[in-house]
Amino acid sequence: YFAFFLKDCPGGNVNEERLRGIYLQFFPQGNVMKYTHYLFSMIDRNHKGTFTFDDYILTLSVLCRGTIEEKLRWIFRFYDFHSEGHLTRANISEMILSLNELVGSSGHSVTIEHDIQKHVDEIFECIDPMHNEQITVNDFIDYCKRVRIINNCFQVFTLYPWTLN
Repeated sequence: YFAFFLKDCPGGNVNEERLRGIYLQFFPQGNVMKYTHYLFSMIDRNHKGTFTFDDYILTLSVLCRGTIEEKLRWIFRFYDFHSEGHLTRANISEMILSLNELVGSSGHSVTIEHDIQKHVDEIFECIDPMHNEQITVNDFIDYCKRVRIINNCFQVFTLYPWTLN
């Protein structure tokens, strides 16, 4: 991993602009701006404006080798990009939109926004038991642990030889 990291980042540090460049290689048809901003903020935990190989490996380690709960906590923090301690409809809508833009989803923006809103409504119907328009980390983890398909999604991190397993 370190050799690949140094090849792409010869100085050993990655800033947000460099991360965008890396993602553009994988998603040339997409808009990587929002997604990479959120991802960079998660990896640059010390808010230095760059992250190192160690920061990258720490993130990869949680996603590849962490327990289900550690992975879910990471995902929750990723969606809680304002560090409010809970998820709102706005958080989830923004993250889904950034993912759509990342992969270059085409279509009429009103249709995409409607589909996102419908999806967010479904998420809140399932995960917000108090109907208080906030999803706590415990609500999120409890729901995800109960839903088998979500647990199966984590298997992708353990099926490939280049992960840390």
